Amino acid sequence: MEFRMRTAEGLDPVRSTQVQQDGGIMPNLLETLLREEAAQDLAEYGIALAVIGILAGAAAIVIAKDVGTLWSRAQSLIDNAQSS
Repeated sequence: MEFRMRTAEGLDPVRSTQVQQDGGIMPNLLETLLREEAAQDLAEYGIALAVIGILAGAAAIVIAKDVGTLWSRAQSLIDNAQSS
């Protein structure tokens, strides 16, 4: 089995026994991500996504209360119109 890993010179064939001796694919991948600037960009995108998610959740909670009040008012108007 042969894996190809990106190096500065291009693609370098790495035998699976070498990957196992180095500690596996995941530690090598994490080390590569920590060395490259792309990891910083991914971290920034992750933080931005978390902030947007928190804001969207908070907005949904606030809106849910207003929508519930609106729904109950509409339901009572419909009930009053039917009984009249």
